[in-house]
Amino acid sequence: MRVIPKKFSIFGQEITVVQNPDFAKEHGCYGKWYPAQNKIFLQAPDEAHAKDVIFQTFWHEAVHAGLDILGHGEWSENETAVEQLGQFIYQVLKTKR
Repeated sequence: MRVIPKKFSIFGQEITVVQNPDFAKEHGCYGKWYPAQNKIFLQAPDEAHAKDVIFQTFWHEAVHAGLDILGHGEWSENETAVEQLGQFIYQVLKTKR
């Protein structure tokens, strides 16, 4: 994946991805999943925010979304596991040949 999608679906639910150039400054993090809105908000990549970091953040938030949509909110609360799964997906996609 070379571009972060603007929308994607998980089990029939459409997820919208919103990139904001000031998200990190305003929220103190690079991304956040909002389940009530089915939206992921991300810092937009720029000179101060590397594209790889934002892609990793996207996958982290997508894992939160998937777990919540599947009804595993308690798993979604485990930030260490979510981060590891997000990194795993990102690394597989980045290094595929």
